[in-house]
Amino acid sequence: MRGCDSAADRARISLARHGFRACHLTELPPGAGHRRYLRATTDRGPVVCCVLDPVRGHPAALRFCAVQARLRAAGIRVPRIIAYDQPNGVLLQSDLGGDSLTRILTQDRTPAVMTSALTVMVSINAIPVTAARPGGTGPMAAAHPLLEWYLPYAGETGPTAWPPVLESLSRAVARQPLLLQHNDFHSGNLIIEPDGRLGVVDFQDAAAGPALTDLATFTFDPALRRNRADRDTVITSAAAIWRASGLPAGPDAAFTASVHLAAVHRLLQLIGVCARLIVRDGKTRYRRELDNALWYLHDLPATSGLTSTVQRLVSSPHARPA
Repeated sequence: MRGCDSAADRARISLARHGFRACHLTELPPGAGHRRYLRATTDRGPVVCCVLDPVRGHPAALRFCAVQARLRAAGIRVPRIIAYDQPNGVLLQSDLGGDSLTRILTQDRTPAVMTSALTVMVSINAIPVTAARPGGTGPMAAAHPLLEWYLPYAGETGPTAWPPVLESLSRAVARQPLLLQHNDFHSGNLIIEPDGRLGVVDFQDAAAGPALTDLATFTFDPALRRNRADRDTVITSAAAIWRASGLPAGPDAAFTASVHLAAVHRLLQLIGVCARLIVRDGKTRYRRELDNALWYLHDLPATSGLTSTVQRLVSSPHARPA
């Protein structure tokens, strides 16, 4: 990348190569990955510049483009790809706007827009898939960050009872049908566009996976703290949309139990990832999401032996180091 070290420099170079004159660049809040996002005000309108990791950027860009094409073909509102400057490692995208669903949900726990979000989610889940992509989205995805990062962070050292529990949990979740999952379907990745419709971002890790991963992620959103009644409302609404779309929901009680099991798996993964971001990357803002994930985990009804075992093994939110 010829000596251009800053994300802003790389973004400006790529914009100029593709005929844009950048008037102003604003860095967007960093996420959990290694990508950097900047919003550019240009002479041709706003552009979002995704500045990629120098090592892993190219495969991620190709995956992003492939998933974007599939989602767009299914009618999902996603950013338009303006250009991919591969030598500079920058992906130029259209700007859906800066108003995420998180803001709405922090003001009103069950707004009408929630139905729109669930409809978008089910539309993604209903896209045909053939096989899961190898890597970090499979049922064992919870194990590695939890064992490597959260347990030491919580002061737990020495022999642990976790491996057989995680194996049992992974097997249970893997029994769910394979459907396409966004794999990070939370309110921060849903953008309210100027016309009021919902757009979806950060979808490059979408892959076939256990059917209820996205619903568990959305229901137990670590940016929020939904109480049990509100979570039940989300799950019941989702079940109705699933049935209307021809997806296998089954009876409400069984559907809810399956969502809760998927939530245990997903929350353990989030807990481990948040600990990694805090300890390794110094992203202390993830302490709030870690606390919320721990709170959710302990607030789940212990209706299965696996759930109660996990709750017993995971330290409570108040036991975590400051």
